[in-house]
Amino acid sequence: MVVATDLPFLGAGLGYRTPLRPGIFQHRAELPVLELVADDYLDPNAEQREDLALLREHFTLIPHAIGLSLGSAEGLDGH
Repeated sequence: MVVATDLPFLGAGLGYRTPLRPGIFQHRAELPVLELVADDYLDPNAEQREDLALLREHFTLIPHAIGLSLGSAEGLDGH
C-alpha cells in the first residue's frame, strides 16, 4: 500500500488555466508543477492536445478531477 509519505515532494505549483498561460511560461523556472483539471481534457480537441504536449515538455503535470463525487453527501451519480 502506498501512503502519502512514500510519494516524492514535487514542489509548489499552480492550477493551470488558459488565461494564465503567458505568465506561467514567463515564470516556468519558478513553477515546477502544474495542476490540470482532468475533466477539461477527457475529450481533448486539437488545440487542447497541443497545449497538453507543450505543458508536458516543460512541467510536471498533476491531474485533478472535479466531476467525480465519491465523497459527497449526495452519494454516487449513476450517469
